[in-house]
Amino acid sequence: MPDVGSMTIPTDISAGVALLSAHIFSPVSKSWANTVNIWMNPMIMDSTEEETFRKFMVFRQMMQGFGLDIADDGMLERVQKLASVYQKCR
Repeated sequence: MPDVGSMTIPTDISAGVALLSAHIFSPVSKSWANTVNIWMNPMIMDSTEEETFRKFMVFRQMMQGFGLDIADDGMLERVQKLASVYQKCR
């Protein structure tokens, strides 16, 4: 790869895509993850158990649409319990 100052320029397409992904998509994905964490947190958004359930189902459907089956029933139960505890203690 040619070296231009502190930046190395890739000589093929796949290396360019990997470089672009590392520098652009990583901060975007982190911002997106933080936004989802805030939006789904019943203590920050003051959500009821029903609202929390619906938000989780939207999140689950989005992840499955991206091909990431990472939201399981155990996660749903923990999020609903968090919402329940918060509603009782507020």
